[in-house]
Amino acid sequence: MTVVLVGKVVKEEDTVSASEEYGDYIKVVADVKTGAVTIGGEWHADGERLLLENGSQQEDLWGGGISISNHKIDYNSLINIRPSISNDSMEILNQEIQDKFKSVVQDKFGL
Repeated sequence: MTVVLVGKVVKEEDTVSASEEYGDYIKVVADVKTGAVTIGGEWHADGERLLLENGSQQEDLWGGGISISNHKIDYNSLINIRPSISNDSMEILNQEIQDKFKSVVQDKFGL
């Protein structure tokens, strides 16, 4: 289970390591405030923990994933369930947060 803390952009070797768990699909956790991203791992919580250890704040972390072959981004993760801010779903429901997540992922993957 390899979790990679991404630098400015996702490198090919990062993609190879991060896709060990699910093949074409890579789990992503993004700090929508700072733009920091982790990819890979068995659980989004693994990436979340790494970002928290590197200074991110819990309220700024959101999870989803990307299909490498077609660049389709999804917004589903257990870490997204936050009834305290009306996100009682695994999907990011707030459009503004979803847009920020998408923008960060696209930027890191060079899309």
